[in-house]
Amino acid sequence: MQEFISDHIQTYKKRPIYWLFTSGKKRAFGALVYLHRYNEDTLARIRTDYVLELQVKLDGEIARAQQQLDNASSSAAKKAATNRLKELQAQQLELRDYQAKLQTLADARITLNLDDGVAYNYTRFKGLVYEGSDLKMADLEKASQWKRELL
Repeated sequence: MQEFISDHIQTYKKRPIYWLFTSGKKRAFGALVYLHRYNEDTLARIRTDYVLELQVKLDGEIARAQQQLDNASSSAAKKAATNRLKELQAQQLELRDYQAKLQTLADARITLNLDDGVAYNYTRFKGLVYEGSDLKMADLEKASQWKRELL
């Protein structure tokens, strides 16, 4: 997915029409949303249909990893289980924070106006969408300053 989004950002000159909603660096969650299919219920659907379900699955994976750690007999198996458990717990924390941000914006029921441009609309989801070296939120905020000044 990372290769797709990087190529997509380059193709669309840093104004992507597919938005990667991602929980962050640990990549606990990621979903592509087509800009023209977005509506005010999209964030709520992402949260209820995917993020909350993923949290339950992640809790189960953590329980299994803990069980593997408890049952590990060799030091190599214990180390692998410990590393897996730490990774899952970090993803769980990231996903909890993401879910809270997602709920806040889902409750706001944000409606997009395509006439405002991709840069402005994308910045409205700061903290929920992909940011990287190829797509910086500060650059998009600068590009959409004209709209911010109107508000």
